[in-house]
Amino acid sequence: MASTLPCLHATSKTVIRRLAGTAGRRSYVRPAASSIAPFAPRLHTRCYASESAEYRHSFSGPPPPPPIPGRGLPSAASPSRASSAVSSSSSSSSGSATEQDPLTPKVDKSPSRPATGRQTAYAPDFPASFGKNQHLDLKAAGAVDPLIAEELEEIVAHFRAPIRYAFAYGSAVFKQAGYTAKDKPMLDFVFAVSHPSHWHSININQNKDHYSLLARMFGSNVISILQTKVGAGVWFNVECMVKGRIIKYGVVSVDTLVHDLLDWESLYLAGRMHKPIHILRDEPRIRLANQVNLSSAIRASLLLLPETFSEEDLYREMAALSYRGDFRMQVGENPNKVKNIVTAQAEQFAQLYQPILRSFHKHVSFMGPEGSGSLRQDISPRAKADLARRLPLKVREMLRGHYERNDNILQALGKAVQGDDEGKKGNLSEETALWTGIAKKGDFKQNLDKSIQMIVGRPAFSQSAKGFFSVGPVRGIRYVWPKLKKKWSPGK
Repeated sequence: MASTLPCLHATSKTVIRRLAGTAGRRSYVRPAASSIAPFAPRLHTRCYASESAEYRHSFSGPPPPPPIPGRGLPSAASPSRASSAVSSSSSSSSGSATEQDPLTPKVDKSPSRPATGRQTAYAPDFPASFGKNQHLDLKAAGAVDPLIAEELEEIVAHFRAPIRYAFAYGSAVFKQAGYTAKDKPMLDFVFAVSHPSHWHSININQNKDHYSLLARMFGSNVISILQTKVGAGVWFNVECMVKGRIIKYGVVSVDTLVHDLLDWESLYLAGRMHKPIHILRDEPRIRLANQVNLSSAIRASLLLLPETFSEEDLYREMAALSYRGDFRMQVGENPNKVKNIVTAQAEQFAQLYQPILRSFHKHVSFMGPEGSGSLRQDISPRAKADLARRLPLKVREMLRGHYERNDNILQALGKAVQGDDEGKKGNLSEETALWTGIAKKGDFKQNLDKSIQMIVGRPAFSQSAKGFFSVGPVRGIRYVWPKLKKKWSPGK
């Protein structure tokens, strides 16, 4: 029995439920200690010590066992379950039966490959082509310096604590309008880790000066609690000197990141990943969840855009999603930030979104050859409802809550469906009828915008307030001052 116990990852199940189209999300209930006590050492070895072996080369035991077929995310050993789960999630945006959906990984029916490099025992066996759109080419026109990739790798390799997923972003990596060759912005990173408390404990020993005096005094346990309970679940260290460069890096748990990508719990990191990033350490669950996140950004943006629009309008709408409701845009950020990002990084946006946009051919089409710049979408209530009912969970809950409170829409829709010829024929499901009625509302677009603002606003404020503890007042002022200058400088 011990050999059949997999590592228990609630977020992997969450990904599969979302891909299968499940509306809700069940939470994982930890089994009684007595039921797993005989297997605790084995679980610890597979889920925890093996990670240190791969990242820190400090584990002297045997290598982790191969993936267990049929558990967690789709694997090569379970092609039927993988294909059915993914195909049902993209029923609204799939093409013909022979067309490959960009969201659907092509299942490799060959025997499972052995774990190599930074793979872990519970990593699914994805083909190399899946999620390829997320890996942007720094040699393209949007990169600040094509040779910066090596420097970024060296900086991540500096950290001894195990990092499961890492990416670099911002104006030091990708070009932004408004920055000159003289500007030398700090490098921005995000690290996703398995155990934040353990990670900070190792990192404090190695990079003590990265933490404020208060953070060092309270220790890694308090840092971990503040990270996970306050704000968006991220801990930032600012103005840290690594390999001769000043960097800022955020630390987030893998579970928190996956939940945000799937459900838009705060849109703090999910919104950051709507824009071009450079992935330095990849992780299959996050890659899969981010592909869902990018599709959600397209759906939300289409619902906010008019019938005809340009490709640049679409990219601006997606880039602006995570800035809605963020108080920093009013007091500390450059008001032209979204425009500056999209203008200089149009090629990266196209590489990131065009492969997914093709699967939305039922909703949106190019008015001319692909990449011509002009698009038209179907704005009928049925088409809008099809997009709306596949929005992330948090957005759907807020929209439904608004109309249930103000319009008693469930009762009204029940009567409408009974008198509808299509409803009598069974062509309209209850959920489709609900969202069709919501999409018909004249204030639907305004309420969608308001819902996204509410999701972004509170976590953004509390995350910034947490920064005074994490970085300290002196570093905080030095970090904010250049942003204030950008905010109030004309022509930027």
